[in-house]
Formats: sequence, C-alpha cells, structure tokens
Amino acid sequence: MDYAKIIAGLSSTISHQAAEVNEKIRLLESAKQQVTSERTLSMNDMSLVTNPELGEGWKGKRATSFDEQRENAKEELKRILHGEYEDYLSDIESAIVKLESQQLLLNGLSFVATEASSLVHKGEEAAEELHRKISHIRGRL
Repeated sequence: MDYAKIIAGLSSTISHQAAEVNEKIRLLESAKQQVTSERTLSMNDMSLVTNPELGEGWKGKRATSFDEQRENAKEELKRILHGEYEDYLSDIESAIVKLESQQLLLNGLSFVATEASSLVHKGEEAAEELHRKISHIRGRL
C-alpha cells in the first residue's frame, strides 16, 4: 500500500475543505458587516419617521390619525431594528462559530496528516501507528 499517496490525498482533501470553510467564513463576515452597516443607517434614519413635529396647525381626527400612523411606523421600525436585525446577526454569528470549529478540526487533522507523513519514512516499525492515524483522519472527514 502506498501510504505516501494516501496521506497526500487526505492532505489535499483537508486543504480543500479548509479553503471552503475559510471562504464561507469570509462571506459571512462580509454579510455581517453589511447588515450591521444597514442597521446603523436605519437607526440614524429612525427620527425621520416622526419629523417634523406636527405643529399647532395639525388638529382634528386626521392629524391625530396621521400622528398615530407615524408613531406606529416608528415602533415597527424599532421592532425590526432591535428584533429582526439582532436575530439575523445572531444567526450569522452562530454560523461563523460553527465554521470556526470546523476550521479547528481541519487544522488538527492537518497536523495529524503531517505526523502520519513523517511516519511513512520510518518503515515497518511505524506501520501500525501510521495506519491508526490514517484511520483517524478518514473517520473525521
């Protein structure tokens, strides 16, 4: 059995998966930054919903109804900004944490592959340990 080729294949798989995980993390970090920026802009614009203040000329049922609608719009915007945005950012952060744990696993597997590669050159006395490390990597991938 050509253990060097097996280890090279496993190392290649680990490297490919690590690159995919890194790209996903990069995309999620970018999305998180964009959502945070959008939320900040929206928070800054919230005061525009109830501005200008209705003056003394605004009286009666229509004025009261209009003012209530503006206040309802402001409350809905608050709910979105403090609820939905936060939930979305939390989901993104959870996905990042999960990917980072995959990244740590892949880093560990890469280390085991490097150790296994060094065992290839030790010959028969290291064959059992080499086989165990290869099995470990395969079981984790």
